[in-house]
Amino acid sequence: MDYRKLAKSDEETLTFRVDFPAELGNEYQGLTSKFTIKLYVRGTLGGRLPADGGVLPNTATNMFNFIVGGLILVIGGATMYLYQRRKSIDLKKI
Repeated sequence: MDYRKLAKSDEETLTFRVDFPAELGNEYQGLTSKFTIKLYVRGTLGGRLPADGGVLPNTATNMFNFIVGGLILVIGGATMYLYQRRKSIDLKKI
């Protein structure tokens, strides 16, 4: 197919037709075939983006998991410290 320009919201219907020569005979009748059509879009991500489910790379880090884990440890440690301090003050009063 030739290159064609489409605006952002334009649509185009593509029709594909496959013809078999009549001289092939009946041995091909009833058989099935599978094929893949790949469409490419220019101008996305600085190049060509395949439309066959190209997956973006996993570039995330575990930084937020470490921050949450650290906060849980700090809060847990502070809670234990305050509990022990309160317990020792109560024992001194007795």
